[in-house]
Amino acid sequence: MSSMDRSKITINDMLNDLQCMEDMVTFKSYIFEDQNITFSSFDVDYIFGDITINDNYAMVEVCQELNYQYSFCNEPSYELVEFNVMLIKLNGEWIIADAASEDNAFMSYFTSGYDLDEEIAG
Repeated sequence: MSSMDRSKITINDMLNDLQCMEDMVTFKSYIFEDQNITFSSFDVDYIFGDITINDNYAMVEVCQELNYQYSFCNEPSYELVEFNVMLIKLNGEWIIADAASEDNAFMSYFTSGYDLDEEIAG
């Protein structure tokens, strides 16, 4: 939260963060399909760190570990992306309310939003 210059978060912030991430993933999928980029292997693993619970809210540190190899490349690739995931307890069940990442792409778009149609047109 501090890296995003936020001392508090609103429902609108949460919805915008999730939409930004969804749009970024959709764009990457579009580019991969458009350029016929395929993988000979792909594996993802999630590593969960500290969990802070405060009443009906929880913040979870999550690392997403990607191991993959492009079909056109002999060398494997690796990425580690860190997220802070906010959960809210509704009707006795925990649901994801927000996800924020210090990933450079996300950090450059989370305040202004990600215009998927504009990015695809570009």
